[in-house]
Amino acid sequence: MAEEKLINVILSSNPCPKCVEASHSKPMTLEGWKKSEWGLPGSSGRYCKSYCHCILVPIGMLEELPNIKKLVEKASETITLRAVVDIHPNEEILKELMDEWNETRGKLPPEIYEMDIEDVIAYLKKLMGKK
Repeated sequence: MAEEKLINVILSSNPCPKCVEASHSKPMTLEGWKKSEWGLPGSSGRYCKSYCHCILVPIGMLEELPNIKKLVEKASETITLRAVVDIHPNEEILKELMDEWNETRGKLPPEIYEMDIEDVIAYLKKLMGKK
């Protein structure tokens, strides 16, 4: 018997960008989520880490959980609106730095994923010779 597939469901009104990406990914097994670029809700693979308000729901239970099903349907309707997100100015600065790094240098340094956002901004700026 195959392990049940799970989907990421956002329960926050202001999710981090990684959680939004995870909510639009294909269903995966629990092990698949652990190994994915997003990790499990609340893990270090997400910007919000322990403040995460996502849950993994077995796709077979969506019919039994109508409120969760509505959240999933609502999220799928907003896929085209992903760029319209209310984000903190530091997140916008970080996004710009990360995009520039990816375009000019390739893969981001792995140590940034363990830092606070302000530290990542300062670190990347220093490495890129920016003030």
